Amino acid sequence: MKNQFQVFFRTIVPIITFSFILCLEGAAQDQQAIDSLKQLIEETKQDTIKVFALLQLGGRFHYSQPDTANKYYHEALELADEIDYAAGKAEAFRDISTYLQLKGANDAALEYLMKAQDLFNIIGISKQLATCL
Repeated sequence: MKNQFQVFFRTIVPIITFSFILCLEGAAQDQQAIDSLKQLIEETKQDTIKVFALLQLGGRFHYSQPDTANKYYHEALELADEIDYAAGKAEAFRDISTYLQLKGANDAALEYLMKAQDLFNIIGISKQLATCL
């Protein structure tokens, strides 16, 4: 019995501790990325970089806070529309589609996905077009 107890503390406890530390480190790195993206958005003029920063920031919240992600996706869509940036609009449509699918609004998700597909097809970005099929 004593050997099993020693084995447990020598192998299992360090593994659990290491895993916990990795989780904390991952969360800290994610928060750093979020803070960096927010700063980039604040400091960047209305251009393509800001569109993709908004989409990236939305992606950071996609599963943990989907409504927050959707807010950033829509901001990106509005900006991309303002500056007539088709690739940004297509990416935003696709990301909004995944949000809607996550929320169970499959018909609306399909509409946004088809908009993304049409734009990717028009501008000839086949790699992104494949993500819509």
